[in-house]
Amino acid sequence: MRFNFSISSILFSSFFLFFAFSANSQITRYVKPGGTGNGTSWEKASGYLQDMIDISSPRDAVWVAAGTYKPSKYPTGYTGPQNPRNKTFFFRNGAKIYGGFSIINPETTLEARNITTNVTILSGDIDNDDVIGQNGEIISGNKNNVYHVVLANVKDSGITVDGFSITGGYADEQSEIRINDKRIGIFSSLGGGIYTKYGTNTFTNNTLYNNSAVSNGGGIYTEYGTNIFTNNTLYNNSAVSFGGGICTSGDENYTNTFSDNTLYNNSAVGSGGGIYARHGTNILTNNVLYNNSTRANGGGIYTKSGTNTFTNNTLYNNSAVVSGGGICVYEGKRNQLINNIFWKNKKGTDASVVHADYYYSYEDYTPKSPNPPYYPYIIFQNNLLQLAKSNYTRENHNELSKESDNIFAQDPLFLSTTEGAINLGLKADSPCKMAGIIGMETPTTDIMGEPRIGTPDLGAYRCITSAVTNNNVLPNLQILKSGYPDEKEVKDKGDFFYLKQEGGKTHKFIAKVISSKNIKDKLDLYMIKSDTAWKKKSLFIVIRWC
Repeated sequence: MRFNFSISSILFSSFFLFFAFSANSQITRYVKPGGTGNGTSWEKASGYLQDMIDISSPRDAVWVAAGTYKPSKYPTGYTGPQNPRNKTFFFRNGAKIYGGFSIINPETTLEARNITTNVTILSGDIDNDDVIGQNGEIISGNKNNVYHVVLANVKDSGITVDGFSITGGYADEQSEIRINDKRIGIFSSLGGGIYTKYGTNTFTNNTLYNNSAVSNGGGIYTEYGTNIFTNNTLYNNSAVSFGGGICTSGDENYTNTFSDNTLYNNSAVGSGGGIYARHGTNILTNNVLYNNSTRANGGGIYTKSGTNTFTNNTLYNNSAVVSGGGICVYEGKRNQLINNIFWKNKKGTDASVVHADYYYSYEDYTPKSPNPPYYPYIIFQNNLLQLAKSNYTRENHNELSKESDNIFAQDPLFLSTTEGAINLGLKADSPCKMAGIIGMETPTTDIMGEPRIGTPDLGAYRCITSAVTNNNVLPNLQILKSGYPDEKEVKDKGDFFYLKQEGGKTHKFIAKVISSKNIKDKLDLYMIKSDTAWKKKSLFIVIRWC
């Protein structure tokens, strides 16, 4: 056998393999305030976020340290109109950006970030004159802010935005930008905080506040893309038309997934104070919406057409001047609402009238017809609704089609509804406890990541009267049975557990969970070991998960 390799063929193969490897490898770049490097490491971090985005491919990641960053460049290829308000953080090729890294001792993994401590702000206040009110809202100075803080027009891939606070976008005009002298359908009236067109996009662990749009999507506007929204918080965003917090627009080819998000104090003059979802498939799970408002329909959520699934969401004290303080569904191929809570939502200012919690909007039909052509198909099971059952009828445009096991006009018993201290978790005696149904769409965890065990509770929060998490006992731990019969109370103090005895004397010790097992549904046995001098032995605690 004879091998006949030429030098040229070997060089070509090496050349091909090198570029094949390079094309499939991910490069991480680094940004920090005041950085002067080329972005290849934290030590050589760049100070210019846009520069690092520009040289990144869809596979690449940009890690960003805590600080405030403002757009300073026009989009790549921008040819007009000449207006500094069109400067933005622009994604041309797609990339992944991650905030929340320490500027002093930057973390080396995404999981190690502390987004809450290491606040990473993308701000649209390019002239530094925004005036913030006592409640955190912008009261003046934003008229010269950028139209969009983040902008993406990526057809073949998409973007990831993870771990940022995005604020000060002000989309208040009707102009259309041009890239390489071509109009690309990006308008300065949409998406004050984030504006994406096309692509498969992921938005995770972000906080968007004080963004606005004269048209749609004060906080976020997406068009013709598949989008995933997870663990975001949106508040104080506004839109003159639709979607004060988020507005998605597409067709049946696109899917929007919303999970574990919190939206409050967002507003729209048009419909959808919190969320407006138009067409496509929309899946909403474990979301909390409260104090959102609209002058039209759907104070919390408005969906127009499409296939819509709502599971384990909590809607509280949202309002709509016209109808559907909690939610308004406009037609749709299929709408399914399971395990949700509707409470104290309002039509106008009244939470006790028809359409205060939800409303169907659809074309006129003949009441005698069993299948009117535009009547929406809907499944409505195991929800808590705020009115008596007699209020929900087809004539009222709020019929509970395929209705079963819903709870009517019972207080869900939230932990706190005090303004400034709202906590929509459930008290131990809530009627929502174990009132849900298990289905294909039922989440395995709640909005806090706590596992849902057995029959699910209603709403976004799992009711927990007691739990051991990360070797710490939660403050409201209730001992059902323990190895020391005189212990009455356990309180979490970091690594310290305080056990209060009947005699009133409190003992402190360090303890760790050394083993656990499930006894039966909702009851767990935990073996806890004390490492201090007081009672150096194991004790067992039986706790109840509600």
